[in-house]
Amino acid sequence: MAARLNKTVGELKSQITPTELQNWMLFIEWEETRTNRVDHYYLAQIAAQITKGIAKHPEKVKLEQFLFRPPMSEDQIEKMNRSKMAWGVPPELIQADNVKRVNFREEKVA
Repeated sequence: MAARLNKTVGELKSQITPTELQNWMLFIEWEETRTNRVDHYYLAQIAAQITKGIAKHPEKVKLEQFLFRPPMSEDQIEKMNRSKMAWGVPPELIQADNVKRVNFREEKVA
């Protein structure tokens, strides 16, 4: 954050309150997330157009096929499923097959 504000860490410690630091951190996180989403959407549009140009059936190419969806851990999936149940989502719709699962456990390579 110091580099982002063009200051040294020492300068920040003496010039900024903890609340102000927290607000800056939230703002920077929001700004980076917003920018990345716009970039991903733009790149997905380009990829979809290129694919339409070479596809046998270009009408079947959809933008949604190229949008980035980060993988979810088992804990995140479980939390999402509990939230759906709380809102009354039918059980057959709760387990989404299109959710990418990721295993964050480290595995030793022999």
